[in-house]
Amino acid sequence: MTGRPATGSAPWRRLIWVAWRQHRAMLIALVIVLATAACVLVLTGRSMRVTWHAMGLDRCRDLIGNAGHGGRCGSQLSVFAGRPPASLADFVVYGLHLVPPLIGMFVGAPLLAREFETGTVRFAWTQGVGRHRLVAAKMVLLAAVVCAATVALGAVFSWWYQLFDFVDVPGGRWTAPAFDLGAGSLAGWSLFGFGLGVLSGAVLRRTVAAMAATGIAYAIPAILVPWLVRPRVLALFPVTSAVSVPESSPQRGNLVLHRWIVDGHGTRLDEDTNPIFPRMANMTPHQIERWLTAHHASIWQTYQPASRLWMFQTIEGAGLTVLAVALGLLTLRWLGRLTIR
Repeated sequence: MTGRPATGSAPWRRLIWVAWRQHRAMLIALVIVLATAACVLVLTGRSMRVTWHAMGLDRCRDLIGNAGHGGRCGSQLSVFAGRPPASLADFVVYGLHLVPPLIGMFVGAPLLAREFETGTVRFAWTQGVGRHRLVAAKMVLLAAVVCAATVALGAVFSWWYQLFDFVDVPGGRWTAPAFDLGAGSLAGWSLFGFGLGVLSGAVLRRTVAAMAATGIAYAIPAILVPWLVRPRVLALFPVTSAVSVPESSPQRGNLVLHRWIVDGHGTRLDEDTNPIFPRMANMTPHQIERWLTAHHASIWQTYQPASRLWMFQTIEGAGLTVLAVALGLLTLRWLGRLTIR
């Protein structure tokens, strides 16, 4: 039997319904797993906030970011960060990083590979509907569920991780591990992983091989994007301002890109080359202010405000979504050239 792409007039809603009937078990399992993860984040997040308030750390927010964290506040923050569930933050962050590749491996890769292995394509693709429409309906349904579920999970994680902007975590939510888990970025990476999985399944036609190829292929952009692409995007349109204490902004959720001192003669002393910056790390805020006053100097910095974090995460997620759509179109093009025997 030769499988020329068939054409048909079946409405999209019926194709979506067929896709739901075929894959509802997997979709329900996916939603349950991600909803469970979100519930755990909500429960532990509430526990952290109870501890935060009980320790009186709300009163320390204005001091957080100063040298030594204002003495007593610094020791309290260390105690807070050392108590569960705050002490498990790294485990949570790196655990959630497995969500996109696992979606690609266990949701995307088997979508077509299993049908090739079982031979059901010989029946499903020759029913007058058209392989392109049938596969597109499946991809759209699964991608929609993946997108909605990961946006919700990413939003819950962003709320959960907010307190770490005030703990001694350099960069806070702007750091590569946490940045990837915002609502927009987590959805984008998950859709990208899903697209990789579907394409791998279409090309390799073996479920296990497609799962392995998805994991390997996903790792490459997951390493390169935070290293090469994201820093260039985050450097676009920064805010420039003068500050009195050099470490105050990053600890409140801002991403400081560069700092420098302008002395009384208008000479710029860069953070990367001037030895005063390492010495300032050991100064108290009052010592820094006295030094600046004595030298008629001021500290300047370029930074991205914390309010822009969601925007940059959405931009990255949108770019990854475009790549996922491109992978889906490439999959359909590849399937159009196949002959089923």
